[in-house]
Amino acid sequence: MNFCFALVSLLLLPTAALAQTPVPRFEVSLARIAAGTHVQFLILPNSGAPLSLEEHRTVTVPVAARAGGLTIPGGALLVGRFERTGETSGALNIESLVIGQNVYAVRATSAPIPGWLRRTGTATPRYSGREASGALLEAGGDLLGLPTDSRQTRAAVGLLGTLFGAAAAPPAPERQTGTLTASLKPMQTLGVQFLGEVDFDSPIAQLPNGPADLNGSW
Repeated sequence: MNFCFALVSLLLLPTAALAQTPVPRFEVSLARIAAGTHVQFLILPNSGAPLSLEEHRTVTVPVAARAGGLTIPGGALLVGRFERTGETSGALNIESLVIGQNVYAVRATSAPIPGWLRRTGTATPRYSGREASGALLEAGGDLLGLPTDSRQTRAAVGLLGTLFGAAAAPPAPERQTGTLTASLKPMQTLGVQFLGEVDFDSPIAQLPNGPADLNGSW
């Protein structure tokens, strides 16, 4: 009987010890990040593949940083949305910073991240030939002081079009549309400017299991 009890105790010991293992604590070197601070974050590898970004989608980025008196340990996460800032570039608008079990509210934006458009179609030219003709008729009527639908106005506009080539101008080229995508490679740096203060003494939430409670996009 004592042997069986001892055997069961040994079998249960690893499980009990695992359940009592605390989530590792991570500490930052400063109590706060001041508004306007620029930090160069190092993108940490996870699966080894680049992190895919797509505009309007939320993403979690594993990072570490050390700048001046600030140290953010490895295992921290930036959480934000990738938004377009140009035709083929975007920025990560960061809303949260996760360090250990603590979640901090953040208002920050990254430096421009070059990307590419995943084509989804083409935009209709903004100024088609029919629209150009109508605009020309209206402008010609205003200039000549004649009704836009009169025969005299149409004849005058036709003459102007022949002289200046306005009526024969080709339509504007179609503009490609699509979803902006980009990627962040492991071990590359990402510049971030904090637009508001981050107070490390005032987390907005705590995760019992740390970053593992988040479903990351890496």
